[in-house]
Amino acid sequence: MVSTPLHYVHAYTVYRASKKKLRLSYLVIGCIVPDIEIPILYLLGYPYPFDRLVLHSLIGSILFSWAVGLVLLPLYWRILRLLGLKFSHQINFGDYVAGVIISSEIHVIIDSAHHPYNPSLWPVTSQSIDNLILFGDWLQASNLMQILFLAALILILEYEAGIRDLVNSIVKLKLEDKGIY
Repeated sequence: MVSTPLHYVHAYTVYRASKKKLRLSYLVIGCIVPDIEIPILYLLGYPYPFDRLVLHSLIGSILFSWAVGLVLLPLYWRILRLLGLKFSHQINFGDYVAGVIISSEIHVIIDSAHHPYNPSLWPVTSQSIDNLILFGDWLQASNLMQILFLAALILILEYEAGIRDLVNSIVKLKLEDKGIY
């Protein structure tokens, strides 16, 4: 399954596709929100793979993702601050709601393509909707999706941050420390 941090790939893709009209921070919050329910449901006694329900449904995501995201916003800002990133505390509420819901819905659709339990139509039904699972095999689909999203994340980092230059600089510093370079 695509791990939560790798969902950043879809947030970034939507951000670029919108020609930067949607704020990346709202999309990032939206891509994380559905997975917030997993540890909570697990602690409430829902075993894997049934630890996904409200926020992993198309309806639940629309209704609740933006509100859950508001709760996460201070934590998100704190993480950005710790990373030394500059950001605006000003929120355009309409843009915020739209960005979080769009990204959260995409998260639900992506997960529906490779998870063993997909309550996509909750509260209408909590039965798993498995029509989108790639190859009809959630494990094979999960492995493929994880690889594709990891590769996409590496490409994004390469493109945006020049990670190759960063890695080369780190390697050079390490070699200099050892007197090799």
